[in-house]
Amino acid sequence: MIVYSLGNFCFGGNVNPFDKDTFIYQQTFKFKDGKLIDGKNYKIIPASVSSVKYRNNFQPTLFTGKDAQRVLDRIKKYSK
Repeated sequence: MIVYSLGNFCFGGNVNPFDKDTFIYQQTFKFKDGKLIDGKNYKIIPASVSSVKYRNNFQPTLFTGKDAQRVLDRIKKYSK
């Protein structure tokens, strides 16, 4: 997988970004006898960079329900 811009997950340079959507990328690697046997298990966890909508309080918050689906749909659209 190629996942861009993971370094700015909770960047402090903008106190109120227009777009607060983000995600956590989690990948699991399995090894046996020191050799990689599976590295295809991954999760995309939709989130916001802030726990409030009116500013960035630098407290990332996981999305659920419609907000989570909205972020997943954006990722799918951009990943085509």
